[in-house]
Amino acid sequence: MADEALIQHYDDLVRVEAKGMLEPLVERVTREYLMVDRNQACELMSMSRTFFEKYLYKQPQLKLIEHHVPGSKKVFYDPNELKQAVLSLMD
Repeated sequence: MADEALIQHYDDLVRVEAKGMLEPLVERVTREYLMVDRNQACELMSMSRTFFEKYLYKQPQLKLIEHHVPGSKKVFYDPNELKQAVLSLMD
């Protein structure tokens, strides 16, 4: 029984250490490579595009986090920034 407790203890330690090492990498990869457009943003937030455009799209919190491709009108959002902006609108 003591062996199982020791194994569980080491397993917990390794999980905590691995999570601490991987979280910054996941955040960096998300920041650098994952962007969503308006359609995907609506899908992520489980709302219709009409609702998104009527109540959220013109809000200053969303305008601040828009990313544009030079020479294009296409708008992209970082999912983490989008989440924070929408939560700030709900408060």
